[in-house]
Amino acid sequence: MAKKRFAMLGAGFWSRFQLAAWRELGGVECVAVCDRVRRKAEERAEEFGVPRAYEDPEELLRREQVDFLDVVTSPETHAELVLLAAERKIPVICQKPMALSLAEAGRMVSACREGQVPFFVHENWRWQTPIRGLKRVLDEGRIGRPFRARITMVSGFPVFINQPFLKELEEFVLTDVGTHVLDVARFLFGEADQLSCQIQRVHADIKGEDVATVMMKMQTGTTVVCELGYAENFLERDRFPETFVFVEAERGSAELAPDFWVRVTTQDGTHARRVPPPRYAWADPAYAVVQSSIVACHANLLAALRGEGQAETTGEEIDFAIVDQKTFTGEYENINKSFAHGALAWGYDGIEFTPDPLHVPDPATFEHALQSTGAIMPVVNTGRVFAQGLALLHADAAVRRKSIDAFKDILSFAGHFQARVGLGAARGAGIPGASREEMDRLADEIFRELAAHAEKAGAIIMLEPADPGVTSFINTVEEAMAWVDRIGSPAFSVMLDTYQLTEAEPSIEHGIRAARGQARHIHFYDPSRWPPGVRAEKDRLDWPLIMRLLREEGFHGSGSVVLAPEGDPEPAARQAAAYLRRLLSG
Repeated sequence: MAKKRFAMLGAGFWSRFQLAAWRELGGVECVAVCDRVRRKAEERAEEFGVPRAYEDPEELLRREQVDFLDVVTSPETHAELVLLAAERKIPVICQKPMALSLAEAGRMVSACREGQVPFFVHENWRWQTPIRGLKRVLDEGRIGRPFRARITMVSGFPVFINQPFLKELEEFVLTDVGTHVLDVARFLFGEADQLSCQIQRVHADIKGEDVATVMMKMQTGTTVVCELGYAENFLERDRFPETFVFVEAERGSAELAPDFWVRVTTQDGTHARRVPPPRYAWADPAYAVVQSSIVACHANLLAALRGEGQAETTGEEIDFAIVDQKTFTGEYENINKSFAHGALAWGYDGIEFTPDPLHVPDPATFEHALQSTGAIMPVVNTGRVFAQGLALLHADAAVRRKSIDAFKDILSFAGHFQARVGLGAARGAGIPGASREEMDRLADEIFRELAAHAEKAGAIIMLEPADPGVTSFINTVEEAMAWVDRIGSPAFSVMLDTYQLTEAEPSIEHGIRAARGQARHIHFYDPSRWPPGVRAEKDRLDWPLIMRLLREEGFHGSGSVVLAPEGDPEPAARQAAAYLRRLLSG
């Protein structure tokens, strides 16, 4: 098998250990190092025998043929570099933390998802040998179901000596080691349902917090407390950078103790086993447990790059709870800036926009409005096509052509944002008197024309099945998936709507599974017309079941809710966002 060629972006403190860890694995070759300080890139390249050094990543990509990028830069640069990789269709590995904000992370994920670019997050802490040893104990079930756990990473180690830039972080300990420890909590105990945090600043000469205590209720019911500290004080039991874990469970307890001892206590007594990290000549003995874990992390990511397995840590997340925008008229710059601000304030990641198909806004102006808020727009709704009296499948050929052209304008607009475009009511209610063969022939021509335009524009069409009260053509998810297979375009997919799943499918489960994991978006729409979780007594749908089914099917898309049908939309919008996020965690 040919070696995977890669470039490393960033030549700071951790790049030395990243490159050394890659060198432990066969089948990879670093062909270039890039850093905005060219001297640092040249020094690191010389140290590891890498042939070329650059200071401009765009120049590097113009000159080098690489199979993936390894981003080892500071967090504020991650989004720019991941988006560059997505634009060039190059798989990318990004250091933690992914980004400085949820909106920024969302844009990175969306860009890689739409470009079908593998996006991995380098999170090596969970790959420490003693932590994997504790995980095996929990998975074996010897101590039963954990009900409480404590994860401690507290040290008096003078961390600022090696990494003085950490003093300038506005959020320090949660960004630096907190990202690792919280991922260990996820790795050992699943996702969090509730979270609270207290922070303190002990050092007087730093900008961020150096002490943090995080308490979480996990989806399994386990309470997990994470203790983080770099106060540079004196501790009797300081074994930096070891992580200690204590787990209480129904039939016993387990502990990851100092010096890599895993201790398991049941009715049979306490059994202890030492699980030390592997030793590498290039690893600093004081950091060995951390630095050696980079090799195992690399091995997992390399296997995924080769198509030989799945990466444990990727950028793919379910971007649910994106508010479904009502129809607005007027100046898009002011209206959408205000609405996006509101969406973020209410707990959402961005908006689903419904433009007037006959007056599609200028994408640059719209983009400015979004960027000023940090909101994302992964989906464009085409519901107003039908509202304007248009229909892709209309008896009048002139109306069909006008509808197709209007839909193309929306695709071009959406492509500017690499957004997905719903195709639901826009296809029309059906042509009276037309045979199924005639409808299929027209649909085939139109869908192929639109898919070709979407591919050029950089957008993705999502065919939405609808209940018979909306259209007589494509009512079930199975019918929609048959068209996805028939068109066979990477720009032609499917979306779901919970109202349709209720009205047109044998069951919600049947409809979700019929999508075969290919759905890219879902409308959370309760027949009561209230957002999910706001008025439980009016909810007709089993939202926890829907979330569970989506997770089981590997859904990696976005989701949106409609605003409350009456009164001030803000309280209901906030409550729905919180409710959906709790379900996503569980």
